[in-house]
Amino acid sequence: MVNDILQQYASHLSTTDPDKTSSGQMKEVCDGVREYFDAMLGAQLLYKFERPQYADMLEAHPDTPMAEIYGVEHLLRLFVRIGPMLSFTAMEEDSMSLLLSHMHTFLKYVAANQEMFTVEYDAAPQEYHRRMI
Repeated sequence: MVNDILQQYASHLSTTDPDKTSSGQMKEVCDGVREYFDAMLGAQLLYKFERPQYADMLEAHPDTPMAEIYGVEHLLRLFVRIGPMLSFTAMEEDSMSLLLSHMHTFLKYVAANQEMFTVEYDAAPQEYHRRMI
């Protein structure tokens, strides 16, 4: 799940680059990614045919952040879409550069450790597609 992936990344970074984690940057970046993920998931990150499942998840787990349910395949979609979203933030240039650096490092981490992240993504059955109509 997204929360687990972010925690694994922070743990990894604390051993490879302690300066980034000791300054509190890592927590801030992970919290920000988690917040963006939860905010953008339903409207921006899911394909149309995935939205009924999302509605079911919200109903079944109303008090659970979606970052505790959805996994790496959805998190990576965030990184594809986050660039244009960040252009609308009032972030200073130094902060933006720092964030982009963290995002780049995170994506390198995911690529280098992809065997750790299982993708449980199956083709949707016909019954599921009928719900879309």
